[in-house]
Amino acid sequence: MRIELEDLPKLRDIFQKLQSGYHLSNEDFGLYHELQDKEAYYEALFRDLGYTLKSDQRGFYYFLPEMQFAMNATTRKMALIMFLLVEHFADEGHDPYARTMKHTFDTEPLADALFEKHAGLLVEGGLLSADAVAKCLLNSFAGLGFATAVGDTFRFRPPVARFLDVCMELGGSDANGEPEETDNAA
Repeated sequence: MRIELEDLPKLRDIFQKLQSGYHLSNEDFGLYHELQDKEAYYEALFRDLGYTLKSDQRGFYYFLPEMQFAMNATTRKMALIMFLLVEHFADEGHDPYARTMKHTFDTEPLADALFEKHAGLLVEGGLLSADAVAKCLLNSFAGLGFATAVGDTFRFRPPVARFLDVCMELGGSDANGEPEETDNAA
């Protein structure tokens, strides 16, 4: 497949976003649709550059990390917050997946509630205060395309499903909160 760079007018912007760890979703309208419309070209070009472009059916793209299990400090903090949010929503009687994907949150009360209940884990994970949790939600999640922040509120975007998938898998539930069937043949 021959790739003409002039046929990929948003290549620089798309590459810079994805290479930084950002997840392009359908909410990143122009870049997302450019990538979606010319996915095969971008995928081939990025592969030639040593990157693996992943497309998730839930409406987002990202580069697959070279080392699957290597997480930087920011990603570890984000993962910790997501695990605690899933538990928090379940404890409140909500479906964690639906609650995460369909609601807008006031950052400060949510961060305070998480820190009050899980201060030990959060401090151990490098989040030393409720303010640090709030900053992670407003800056790290939003900065990497997992959330949209407006003032002191935020809502999660489709890419956060990557974190939720891991939470649900480790918790023994599917994406709908139902226990996964296991083969208990004796």
